[in-house]
Amino acid sequence: MLAGAALVLAITGLSSRLGPGLSGLLAVFPVLGSVLAVFSHLSAGPAATIRLLRGMVRGFYAFIAFCAALALGPLPSPAAFALALAAAVAVQAAAMWLGRHRH
Repeated sequence: MLAGAALVLAITGLSSRLGPGLSGLLAVFPVLGSVLAVFSHLSAGPAATIRLLRGMVRGFYAFIAFCAALALGPLPSPAAFALALAAAVAVQAAAMWLGRHRH
């Protein structure tokens, strides 16, 4: 909890230099990942923590696709979010398929 709080305070302190977009992005992922990893390790052990972190990394590809699709241009909100959702689902499916067939 202290590490998570320290990360949030550090990012909040730098937010005027980083801007709202970057500071918001940086506040979520390191804090989320560090807190989940610690609690996962304590409750289920190192193997579960490795699975958690691998899953988070694979999920970030879909999140990137979602954000990139939203940034494509001026679409009405329902269409923009439908496109972003379709892109995220497609990227997540591809990441899962590649993860199973990489050997």
